[in-house]
Amino acid sequence: MWPSPACLGSDRSQLSAVRRVLERETHSPFYQEGVSYALLKVTELGLVPAAEILLEFRADLSFEDPVTYYTPLHIAVLRNQPDMVELLVHHGADINRRDRVRA
Repeated sequence: MWPSPACLGSDRSQLSAVRRVLERETHSPFYQEGVSYALLKVTELGLVPAAEILLEFRADLSFEDPVTYYTPLHIAVLRNQPDMVELLVHHGADINRRDRVRA
């Protein structure tokens, strides 16, 4: 059985494995989209350590969920993830960006 998502946020060996995969796949044609989409998902789960790694590997803070059009910052706010909000803002997330519903 796979560990819970919360475990993925703090287990050093799993975070190290994520880092190795990202280093290996940097030149993949779908890398930027994949790492940015992964940021949306770890933001939703509140996995700050995993988000830090994805940001280190150039995840796009303005990447929008293809269904909701929310950015990682929108998701962090909606999910009440203050640590994630702080991390994203610290890395340059646009605090003035509006979602498409309320634009």
